[in-house]
Amino acid sequence: VNHVIPTGEPERDDTLHQKYKTDIFEVGGDISRPLAGGAIKLVALANRRDRTTFDDYLFRGLGGSPVLGGFEQFTKSKLAESIAKLSWSRPELFGVSFEAGGEVAYNKLDYALDLFELEAGGERTPIELPLEDATVSELRGEFYVNAGRQLSKALRVDAALNYEISRLKVRGDATADRSLKFWKPSLTLDWRPGNDWHLQLIGRRTVAQLDFYDFVSVATLSN
Repeated sequence: VNHVIPTGEPERDDTLHQKYKTDIFEVGGDISRPLAGGAIKLVALANRRDRTTFDDYLFRGLGGSPVLGGFEQFTKSKLAESIAKLSWSRPELFGVSFEAGGEVAYNKLDYALDLFELEAGGERTPIELPLEDATVSELRGEFYVNAGRQLSKALRVDAALNYEISRLKVRGDATADRSLKFWKPSLTLDWRPGNDWHLQLIGRRTVAQLDFYDFVSVATLSN
């Protein structure tokens, strides 16, 4: 409940209501088998999120009545994420610990939004936004190789090189396509000189994953 004091207008007691519901389903598994002196491992994961939201902001007179107008918003979305990762590792290969592998992911968001302006008499007028009905999808692949070596009893070095490629598509109220490619190197020096001291020096390039909800429209009625 907000007590509002506009300049040059009567004071109001506005109300904001929000109701968000998310149903989540996730299933995953992995299997490992020995291969060529090491181990090969397959990991799979599927995640589904169904989300509905309701917001309304009502302009009300002092004491909560009458209703003078406001805004109302409904959204419905389905977010699906599917990931499969295959890797092979060996603790000793030409004097180093070694791991190589790849990951494939497919992500998809189906989104719908309805935004209305409310009149004092209860009439609802739709407000059109640029991306209120859209589907966003991404097919992403990543390949990597890691190697580490114990240089001495106290010093270890680990190096990694990842390559990520992503194909994005937006359909619905807008059409857009984009391809992204990134090299992601990493180098770690780990030193344990004794006397409870442990020092790590890490240089790494990271790339954040995209939030699909940044591709679609939404009104923040609380603001």
